[in-house]
Amino acid sequence: MRRSLERAASDYPAANFWLGIGLLNAGEIETARDRLRTYLARGEEAGKKVAASLVQEIDLLAQSKQ
Repeated sequence: MRRSLERAASDYPAANFWLGIGLLNAGEIETARDRLRTYLARGEEAGKKVAASLVQEIDLLAQSKQ
């Protein structure tokens, strides 16, 4: 499923959102943050609030580990 989302991401911004969610679940935090940021730059308004909240949480988590 990951490869399918990666292939679709250039044509369908929502694929970056779902790929980011999957990567979070897999523990690939940095890559997930990158995908969610890509979605924020190109995605639909409806999902941007959720994606922005997730990126903010990832950033806070990263800061707390330093």
